[in-house]
Amino acid sequence: HLRLIKPGDEIQVRQDDGQVLRLDKPISLGEILSIRRTTDGYIAETIEEKLDAQPVRANGTIESSLFLAAGEAGISDRTIMNLAGIFAWDVDFMLDIRSGDQFTLVYEEIWKNGERVAEGDILAAEFVNQGEAFRAIRFEDDSGQTDRIIGLRPELNFDSTTRRLQDGSFHLEMNDGSERSMRFSKLSETGFYLGAGHYHGGDGHYHGSWRGPLQLDGDHVKDAADPAVITRYGQFRDCMIRVEDPVGDGIGYGNCQTYIHGSWPEFGLDDEAPPNE
Repeated sequence: HLRLIKPGDEIQVRQDDGQVLRLDKPISLGEILSIRRTTDGYIAETIEEKLDAQPVRANGTIESSLFLAAGEAGISDRTIMNLAGIFAWDVDFMLDIRSGDQFTLVYEEIWKNGERVAEGDILAAEFVNQGEAFRAIRFEDDSGQTDRIIGLRPELNFDSTTRRLQDGSFHLEMNDGSERSMRFSKLSETGFYLGAGHYHGGDGHYHGSWRGPLQLDGDHVKDAADPAVITRYGQFRDCMIRVEDPVGDGIGYGNCQTYIHGSWPEFGLDDEAPPNE
């Protein structure tokens, strides 16, 4: 930590006649690196400081900018970016935001020695976009801790003809070395084919490429199960899934984007292409 000193860092040094007796350097909000002199040399240890997390409620209405509305509500850029990240699957914060949209959130303020030092995690949030409300709540297990995932092993079942995702499991490798499995299933056979939006080169050009003034990208697909459509757009699509967590009895919904080609024996797919692909 001492090799990472930068301008502005605070270091407290106690000395006696030129000899350093103790050196303290904060290394995080709640930790101090303390180095003290003993008869046998120096000993380094990390001292934890007590932090107090207090829930705070804030809300705002967007007039021209999400960040301006957050600033007026006393919310930092970091926290409002976390809010945008929470609802990123539901709201396009670049294109969908409108004047009159509202947000409400409960987040933690971190206090130390009677002084507010930082903003913590968002505990609950609501975002109202064009009249539609989206809500989220932070989940913790019975011990009061969030679980960190360090690895993922998918077990996926595909339709061998269309190569569409059907169901399967996500086997999560947890930080403590244990494994936690979650089952999922598709919500419907249909889905938004990103090929139809030319995201990966549909019909010879890519989404967003210059096609002239007022050029619209995208196609209308009448039957996504038609083999000709499968051939034309491939398998890169938004597939809405329902996820079940047997450990916490939780049920969630998400978007699983699949793009699979070639031979995948572990998923029951050989190297033969679907009809007309």
